[in-house]
Amino acid sequence: FTIFVIVLCYLRFVFTYRTRFYTCRHLITPLLFYTFFFFLMIRRPPRSTLSSSSAASDVYKRQINAEYGDKRSGMGCSYETEMMETDQTLEEIAQITPEQLQELGLTKDIAEEKVQLFRQAANRLMAEGVDKSTIAEGLYVPGRIEVVGKHTDYAGGRSLLAAASKSFCVVSCPRDDNVCKILTNRQTTAEEQLDRAVSLARDVDSENRVSLAISPELVAPEGLAWANYPAMTLRRLCRNFGELKGCDVAIECDIPEASGMSTSSSMICTIFAVMDARNHLQARPEFKEHLPEMVDLYGYLGCCENGQTFPGRDNTAGLVGDKGVGTFGGSEDHTAIMSCKAGFLNCFSYCPTRFEQQVVWPEDLTFVIAASGAVAEKTGAAMSDYNNAAFKAKDAAVAWNHATENSVSNLAEAVLKFKADQTELKDHAQTLADMSEAIKKFDTGQFCFDRSKGTLREGEDPADGETRYPAGCLVQRFEQFYIENEQVVPGLCRAFMEKDLSALGEIGDLSQRYTDEWLQNLVPETRWLPRKARELGAIAASAFGAGFGGSVWAIVEKDKADDFLNAWMAAYQADETCAQAAARPQCNFFKMVPGPGAFSLSGKKWCINAASHAAAPAPAEEAPAAEEAAHAEEAAPAEAEK
Repeated sequence: FTIFVIVLCYLRFVFTYRTRFYTCRHLITPLLFYTFFFFLMIRRPPRSTLSSSSAASDVYKRQINAEYGDKRSGMGCSYETEMMETDQTLEEIAQITPEQLQELGLTKDIAEEKVQLFRQAANRLMAEGVDKSTIAEGLYVPGRIEVVGKHTDYAGGRSLLAAASKSFCVVSCPRDDNVCKILTNRQTTAEEQLDRAVSLARDVDSENRVSLAISPELVAPEGLAWANYPAMTLRRLCRNFGELKGCDVAIECDIPEASGMSTSSSMICTIFAVMDARNHLQARPEFKEHLPEMVDLYGYLGCCENGQTFPGRDNTAGLVGDKGVGTFGGSEDHTAIMSCKAGFLNCFSYCPTRFEQQVVWPEDLTFVIAASGAVAEKTGAAMSDYNNAAFKAKDAAVAWNHATENSVSNLAEAVLKFKADQTELKDHAQTLADMSEAIKKFDTGQFCFDRSKGTLREGEDPADGETRYPAGCLVQRFEQFYIENEQVVPGLCRAFMEKDLSALGEIGDLSQRYTDEWLQNLVPETRWLPRKARELGAIAASAFGAGFGGSVWAIVEKDKADDFLNAWMAAYQADETCAQAAARPQCNFFKMVPGPGAFSLSGKKWCINAASHAAAPAPAEEAPAAEEAAHAEEAAPAEAEK
């Protein structure tokens, strides 16, 4: 518009030039025209609501936010989107319709499910005494599907991700104090039911609610494991961004608990979004300095969970960490939850978080998800098993550093350094063999690793803070990482883009096999389900999640999905090995296509705009995925053939 007016003024000057006075007089008209319409453009539009009468207005503003708001930041959503948002009252959210959720990216069947959850959350707050005219924030926060990229993120690797159709539906209302009161539809675990004495002593009214006073020293009430995640997030946000005001928060969740769809990370993302809406975190100087881009936010949320300091730019102190929740994962889950778009798979790499590419989901295919019912906890005794995979990856990089006199931070950097040092291009099989040979020098079972210092020493008696591994396990951990990161993820992306269904199946099988035999984090149920899915005609199938329980995805043709789901579920329930897990309430079979990442009912999103965001370099492929799979097996140790 400005360029148009400038051109108009110039043409006016050229065709009417006689005297300086005459020229200036004839410029008055276009300048007045410009001034009048400029102020019309920048004027904030009147407040609209989520009532049916304002639906067209809301759709228009959301479309503008998605298209033009995205391009301002180049990251899929600008941090400065407030002028595109609309306010809602608690009563309006309690009357939300499926059509309004469809406008925000949900499919018709999923919107009909979620509208009930949003209404229940709003009614829960009103039942607690919150006035129905209170301004409220509605949030949709999904779980995540890890298509491939198993246990690669904390080692700097890449993964291919989708947002699940199971989600948190959240409604929050502001408070004037520093208390965050959280109400959920969560069911009490058996462990909590046995500990009623602790329950009576903690700051909760029952097992599905908790009140947390936000402070830099906040600790979750004793005996309530799920509350550790919101308490940790609130504590970290308070330490990094200063004093926070509280909220009343109602959370309705249909993600099967401990299913590998990352309810824990969904909770962390939820608490961030609630606190940001209440306290305008993104406007604070610390946020603008350390988290200027959307991918920085994804990485920071991962650091909240694992307790690490989010590194500052230009060697600054960054956002200081604390103990987190005790798990040593990466930022894959948080990235998927916040970044994904409906109808796409997102490929990211990590340490730091980088967008690589976006893959269109084929319209004639669908996921069928089986939450196994074999509970994949990250708390208590299961935490050490979960963390062990991360520790092995870290110490495999330490072994490679000592063998090659390098100082890389993780396995992904080791692979890049190895390739950069080669005078001639090597294929995957040769690269895998050469790097494994280097790690093997310190993988004899005779070395103690101190991962906090990145050092190792020869000896059979590890001191405090040291770990001694059985011979060969670090090489296995590296080779699983290399196959998954360098072959499986790029290969599956290419297979989707080329619509090569045969390659999808072969690569999915390769990922499942290496996860089972070398990562060694599967259980009988998550071994049985992919194998049976392939027998029943699935194009591809694989387990996903942290491991030691979790879920399995299968890709099938849409027109065969119902029959496949029923046959798969019936076979699972009838199998003697799986019958116990199949009978648990966490067991759930459902269909889905990749859905949208987190969004607010007012139109705010945190997704990546692939068209305007420069992607990270994709890995070079020396050979087709099927051929590389064969090379990898030839190069693997004999133990893989057991």
